[in-house]
Amino acid sequence: MSAFRSKAEQIINKIPRRRSQWSSLTALGSRCVLQLRSTSDFPLRLIARRFLYARRDTGHWPLFFDLLNEGNKTWCHRAAALIVFISRTTHQETGRVLRTHSYDTGSAWMSLAYQGWMKGLVVHGMAGFNYDRAKTTLNVPDDFTVEAMAAVGRPGPKEDLPPQHLSREFPSQRHPVSDLVFAGPYRAG
Repeated sequence: MSAFRSKAEQIINKIPRRRSQWSSLTALGSRCVLQLRSTSDFPLRLIARRFLYARRDTGHWPLFFDLLNEGNKTWCHRAAALIVFISRTTHQETGRVLRTHSYDTGSAWMSLAYQGWMKGLVVHGMAGFNYDRAKTTLNVPDDFTVEAMAAVGRPGPKEDLPPQHLSREFPSQRHPVSDLVFAGPYRAG
């Protein structure tokens, strides 16, 4: 078990934790990250997650960019793409509550982040945006919830960051797995 934990921690520690400035990303590069392929014949209407996106220099970009809080706008303006993750809260055909909608969307987000990282991209998840405005501005149906947002791009020079972000551009400390994983019932750590 300790060999597995050690390898997992090595992989996790390689994942960029901080945003960096973005350089441009070609349309082909952003399509590679945004093309999510399903290996099953599961009908799209039943999938509980959706990724809505805008590429920079397109008509949709201002809609997505204006959802960001001011702090994120200072560094996201060079991103190649902005993505909003949404999930369906009820089964479309039966109306049954989909208890794992956020979990499923989070798993899909993780796969997208890893795929981007493997292609040399930075895929930075964010909570700093207006969720309510995202729901209305992007015409998200009532049976979907807005989960998160991400910026995608190629890393640029750190020196291009505003001073308030440059001082935070270093790997953050990770909690040891022993602080997060427990045998048995929940207990405060």
